[in-house]
Order: sequence, then structure tokens, then C-alpha cells
Amino acid sequence: MDNNKIDNFKHCLNLVKKSDYINYLSGLLLPNYAKPHAFAILALNVELATLRHSIERNSGTAGIYRLQFWKDTIDTIYGIKKGPIPRQPTAEALKQFVLHSQTDINYFYNLISSRQSTLGDRGFKSVKELEEYGKNTTGSLIKLLCEGIKTKDTKLDDNLIKSAESLGKAVVIINHIRSIIPMLKRNIVLLPQDLMILHNLTSDQLYTGKNSDAAVNVIKDLVNTSEFHLSEARNLKKNVERKYRIALSGSSLTCDYHIKNLKKNMYRFDYAQLQSNDPLAALKIGKMKLFGEY
Repeated sequence: MDNNKIDNFKHCLNLVKKSDYINYLSGLLLPNYAKPHAFAILALNVELATLRHSIERNSGTAGIYRLQFWKDTIDTIYGIKKGPIPRQPTAEALKQFVLHSQTDINYFYNLISSRQSTLGDRGFKSVKELEEYGKNTTGSLIKLLCEGIKTKDTKLDDNLIKSAESLGKAVVIINHIRSIIPMLKRNIVLLPQDLMILHNLTSDQLYTGKNSDAAVNVIKDLVNTSEFHLSEARNLKKNVERKYRIALSGSSLTCDYHIKNLKKNMYRFDYAQLQSNDPLAALKIGKMKLFGEY
């Protein structure tokens, strides 16, 4: 590796370690040949997630232009557009490390374009819409990681794809619950509207803490839905080739840890642990790798 590649790889490692620690841990346990590909993609995911948080409410146009920057970068890497790669470390790393000849560009498109639905902190109309968002964001991310693990000229197995999409739905629902308190501090409520209507919960009641029973019922429904998708993903494990399973372990661990704690805390969303990662994450992911679990 030349110095530029080393610098860009270190940039991706540090960015992911700082902002996506669980996937950082699982990424370290990937086969060596797949690590540069994986950390470039994980860094892109951090860039996209950070983009959402940097866009002010109801100012989605600016965000769309920034999303277009990343789509144009991918198109240039794949030769769809002509021109140089932007002199930005993550963009350069994507060019240098992504195994684009064996990686489906549509997974990149899904990862990028699905972020548009939440720019300006627009809420979800339904749980189904939230699930679709998870399938297209985290689900696509997992598939992109697996594209770097697979043997060239093979396609990802249908069971692996289904497992990735189910995990994507599960983890996005959990992260949605985790975001409630940070979003309330910005006077924003993003909970699915259909669930709030079903349980007669209003945004004002979330702010004031009134009608706590309704809030608990909304969270309980979300936790049960996440747990269902996590089980769906794990039920496919025997049909998912062992070498791919580490790519699913980070999302699986996040769901497992927070589902258990949400139940333990009676489906409240204001306990401190909800904003933290599993303190035993490194040990648990290592165990998953050893036993081929996720």
C-alpha cells in the first residue's frame, strides 16, 4: 500500500471506530482481504448518517445535493460518469478499496437514496415504511459487506439476502427507539404515525411525559416487531454460509442487547443504558465469530 492508500484506510478505520463502534469491532474480524473493502463502505455509511444529522429540519434540498455528491462518486468509480474522484478521504478509499467488479452498484444506490426520506427529520408514516428504510439502509450495508467476502463471479445467496434485510429492519427499529430522547431534545418526534394513532399518543404527550401507558405500548409494539425480524434472520442461519456470518454479527448484537434491556426496563425509552453500546460487545462478537453465530 502506498502512503495515500494507508492514510485513507486509517481515515476510514478511525471514522468507523468513532461513530459506529459495533460495526468497527465486527469489521476487524473479517478476512484480511475483505477489510479494506468493508471499512471504505462502513465509512461511507457514517458519512451518510452524519449528513442526515447535519441537515436542518425542512431543508432537505441542501441534503439532496450532498447525497448526489456520493451518488456521483459511486457512478465515477463504476465508470458510469467521467471525471476524477473527489479529493476526499472516504471517496478516495471507495475508489481504492471497493471490489467494484464483484459488488452490485444497486446496493450503493439503495444505501444512498433511502437516506433522502429522512432528510430534514421527516418522520415515518407507518411501521412498514420504517421497516423498508431499514431494509434499504442497514440491509444494503450488510449486503455490501458480504460482496467483499464472497468469491468473485458468484452471487449472494437468497437466504443471505433475506437475513441481511431482516436484520436491517430489526436494527433500524431499535435505533429508532434509541433516537427518541436525542430527537425530543431538538423538539422532533419521528415515531411511526400509525402506531401513535393506534395508541392515542400525541407528540405533546411525549414531551411532557403524560399518557406514559400509551408511550409504553408504542415502544412495546416496536420492540416486538424488531424481535420478530431478528428471529427471522437467525432462523436462516443454517442456510447462510459461515464466512458471511461475521458481517451480520454487529447488527444482531445491537438488537439482542437493546431488546433485552428494553424489556427489563418495562419498555421505557429514557433509561441511560439505551444510549450506550453493550459493554461486552468485543467479547460477544469474538464469541460469535468463533462459533459461527450472529
